[in-house]
Amino acid sequence: MLRPVLTYLYQSFKRLGSPGDERRGVLEEGQPRTSLWAYAVMAALLLYILGGLGYYAKFHIWDEMTPEQQAIMIKSMQVDPQLL
Repeated sequence: MLRPVLTYLYQSFKRLGSPGDERRGVLEEGQPRTSLWAYAVMAALLLYILGGLGYYAKFHIWDEMTPEQQAIMIKSMQVDPQLL
């Protein structure tokens, strides 16, 4: 499921950076390359992927840690005021 989504995102971002194909009449002069709807779909897919990665990390990594390991991880993520 992830492979087709990533392929679609890759092709969409690739199209954003490349000029349109004027030979086939795909784009008219002054017409935007990508619609607002396409940006919304790409943003939604990106959020879906990031949410899935967060879900995986929560249930397959964080929940399998011992409370001591979780405390060490939380402490390492906090900013140490002595370093400032």
